[in-house]
Amino acid sequence: VEVVGALRALSERGTQVVLATHSPDVLGACNASEVRIFHRERTESPTEVHRLPVDFDARAAREPLAQVWSTRGAEGLLDLGRPRLGP
Repeated sequence: VEVVGALRALSERGTQVVLATHSPDVLGACNASEVRIFHRERTESPTEVHRLPVDFDARAAREPLAQVWSTRGAEGLLDLGRPRLGP
C-alpha cells in the first residue's frame, strides 16, 4: 500500500505519524515494530496500548501480520505478544 510508504518516509524525516486502520492490506504493508494495538477489555476499562514483541514474526510461525489480523483480530495479535511459559 503506497500510503504506508509515504507515511514511513515522513516519519523517517522526523514527523510523528499516527495511522488508524482495520484494513489487513494496510497492516500487511507495516512492519511489526511499527504497529501498536489500542485495546480495551470492557467499556468501563481504560484503553491500553500494546506493542508487538520484537520476535513477533517467529511467534506467529511465519504467518503474516495481515493474516493474523484478518483471522484472529486484535486478540490474536495480543495473544502472540503475551509472554510464553516454558522453554
